[in-house]
Amino acid sequence: MQPFVDLGLAILRVLPSALFEPTYALAFWLVVLLVFLQYRRVAGMEEHLYGFVKNHPGHQTFLAAAQGLVGGLIGSFILVFVGVSLSGAGIQYLLPVALLLYLLSPRLMCFSYAGGIVSVLYLLFGFPRVSVGGIMALVAILHLTESLLIRLSGHTCATPVMIRNQRRELVGAFSLQKFWPVPIVVLVLLAVPDPTQLGGLIEMPDWWPLLRANGLVNPETAVYALLPVMAAVGYAEVAITGGPRQVSRRTAGTLAAYSLVLLALAVAASRAAWMEWPAALFGPLGHELVVRRSLRREMRGEPWLRPASTGVRILDVMPGSPAAQMGIRPGDTLVSINGESLYATYQVQEILGRPHLWLELAVRHPDGRYERLVWRGQVERLGIIPLPGPGEATEAQVRPARSLLAAWVERWWRRRHSPPPR
Repeated sequence: MQPFVDLGLAILRVLPSALFEPTYALAFWLVVLLVFLQYRRVAGMEEHLYGFVKNHPGHQTFLAAAQGLVGGLIGSFILVFVGVSLSGAGIQYLLPVALLLYLLSPRLMCFSYAGGIVSVLYLLFGFPRVSVGGIMALVAILHLTESLLIRLSGHTCATPVMIRNQRRELVGAFSLQKFWPVPIVVLVLLAVPDPTQLGGLIEMPDWWPLLRANGLVNPETAVYALLPVMAAVGYAEVAITGGPRQVSRRTAGTLAAYSLVLLALAVAASRAAWMEWPAALFGPLGHELVVRRSLRREMRGEPWLRPASTGVRILDVMPGSPAAQMGIRPGDTLVSINGESLYATYQVQEILGRPHLWLELAVRHPDGRYERLVWRGQVERLGIIPLPGPGEATEAQVRPARSLLAAWVERWWRRRHSPPPR
């Protein structure tokens, strides 16, 4: 146990250098900037849909950086415990391949797909020279870290939308999008003439590392050094069959199961060459199965929020608004305001526009309970996002993001074939 305590303390000493040491900090703050830009895109979508921003980019970026630091610390312990080394694993090929996949479709920019492609190329042609077990173990642990972050905060950046499910029903949903900068500590395998002459070494048990080095160096002259590197993980999903917290937790569990199976296959691949093919193929195919299963479940499942037959169903509530302070929650139904029954969403603002000294709201909760809520004083906006009734809906359709390659081809085609100006 003592070697791993010493190793944990070493990780705690190395990790802060990823944030503050100039050699590594530039990469960290660059990733933070990219994360901020992603959250600003989410805020722009919210402002376009509703005229206000629910998830402020600065606040979300600060939370994501703090959560990513916690996730990176946990991921670093797992990486070092398993013995994933950057040396000779061919990690440098992952990012270029992931960027090429991004040109085809933004959702393919994932290390599980890139790692699978690089590993299969090596198994078929012997190039690029990589450690299949090392690459797939890194992919597995990054996804395991992602599952922990989704479990912790995947629900905290939820944008309310109206979409049509596979049955063409117009239902309320939440677009979940989270991005985290994740500084991690990884091992670098070094060959030294005489390791006994080095100071500060931590003697590890004979069974460590779980992930074998595949003969890249002589184990008798090998030592591991700790190095901070930057990673970034993201999460995107549509919550239809449940609230954001429920759906994100369900996804986190599925992703964690996938990650643990892939990690087991990666460790086996580092010990037996015949296991490299299962690990290389399960990485991308298993991830695709997880994505498609989640999408199918949400699009085909029973919707959590449908427009109410009477009253106005609440899709979401703005934080700090009068509605939030009165205790109104997503899924509630406004039955009446000041004794006037509600049949359409426009009535809410119409009633609020009249002079009044107080508001008395009749609310029906999802469990069937009725409650009367009182707000004293003039209110111009309740701070609710209602589910539009039949004939008054404005859809915010969630569609797959277009690939950059398709967009470039379309622009080129239009320039070539558009009629000349008169």
